[in-house]
Amino acid sequence: MKYLVFGFGLGTALFSATFADDLMNPNFYRKCLTAGIISFALGLTFELTNFFNVSNGMTLLIMSAALLHLIPFELFRRLFKHYTGTNPYITSASSSTGGTPIGGFWHKYPRNRKIQSSDFAFSFLQALVPIFTFMLLVFLIKN
Repeated sequence: MKYLVFGFGLGTALFSATFADDLMNPNFYRKCLTAGIISFALGLTFELTNFFNVSNGMTLLIMSAALLHLIPFELFRRLFKHYTGTNPYITSASSSTGGTPIGGFWHKYPRNRKIQSSDFAFSFLQALVPIFTFMLLVFLIKN
């Protein structure tokens, strides 16, 4: 049961991170956020009952992984839009400054704006900040 529950928690995070381009679609973001909140609520319940008998805080952390990605994503997106006036593009390894973005399955970027260096900064931050936050919290829980 523990692996099924933890799989759901990490799976919701992995799904939202894999389809980061599609998080620009408000409906998709809302669905991912709902799954993340459900995962968090389950984690909180299992943490408070110590159902899995793991280190204090670990169950909640694993089940909060989706929110650790979605919340910084939205904060960085809003900061980006505030400073540049446009929504950011998620860049990939094949992206280049001045090129056109690839887009996701459920969200297509408008073609009237080219990729800027600030888009690379956004992509870098939205991908790595949650990973480092998760790693730091694991370290703090274990020590």
